Amino acid sequence: MVPGGYDAIVNEIVRLKPDFVTFSEVRNYNKTNFTARVCASLKEKGLSYYSFYSYDTGLLSKHPITDSLTVFPEKDDHGSIYRLTSSVNGHKVAVYTSHLDYLDCAYYNARGYDGSTWKEIPLPASVEEILKVNVASQRDDAIRLFITQAEKDLAAGYKVIIGGDFNEPSHRDWIEKNKDMYDHNGFVVPWTVTTLLEEAGFVDSYRKIYPNPLTLSNAVMDQMLCSFFIYFQNSSDFNDLFQSDVAVTFDAFHFHRSHLPPLRWRNYSS
Repeated sequence: MVPGGYDAIVNEIVRLKPDFVTFSEVRNYNKTNFTARVCASLKEKGLSYYSFYSYDTGLLSKHPITDSLTVFPEKDDHGSIYRLTSSVNGHKVAVYTSHLDYLDCAYYNARGYDGSTWKEIPLPASVEEILKVNVASQRDDAIRLFITQAEKDLAAGYKVIIGGDFNEPSHRDWIEKNKDMYDHNGFVVPWTVTTLLEEAGFVDSYRKIYPNPLTLSNAVMDQMLCSFFIYFQNSSDFNDLFQSDVAVTFDAFHFHRSHLPPLRWRNYSS
């Protein structure tokens, strides 16, 4: 536990007053309820937030929650995905929080370390070898369940947002132009989770605003081995939804991928 970490999270939410908050690695040790505790702390500071019990990931909403769902339940520490639905300025919103499987973390393999033991190993012989390790995890299984549920939400007229820790990079970040940079070791990797999301019509909010992975801020992100993302779909009127432009709506994503100040959204690893 980080000394003062809990108070820092509460104080950041008070400062930012985000519409939604996604948490990763919410363990609820000793039968505790982390998100309920956060809501109570926020109440003491004059803010009303809503949540529901979850394990491994968590969600807060500034708006009343109309439904909640376990999309991918945590089992044997292979990650989880939860969903809430709400209404913002008359628009239906489905928000998902995710913490995907941390094992078989193949971007370590691509850098010469085992993605489950983190011990030094020889570099893979090919991209195919990297992807074989990658799909041995349950990350792709979880994201496919998300896509199935999200398609139902979209058909029902919801805006869909997913945020969290994918424990896997973006295929948009491991490209031909930077294959010999950032310890990519010559690999151009079509990482599974982000590829599946893009094929399903979802947009990486950071890459929407900053499409060039060779800029300074992206170099910082890559060196952090960052795997935190916010993806969205059905975004034509996010302006009306959050009464701001897309850059502001998803500005919090910068906090994880380039250390810029967050505004509307936070994803925390508790």
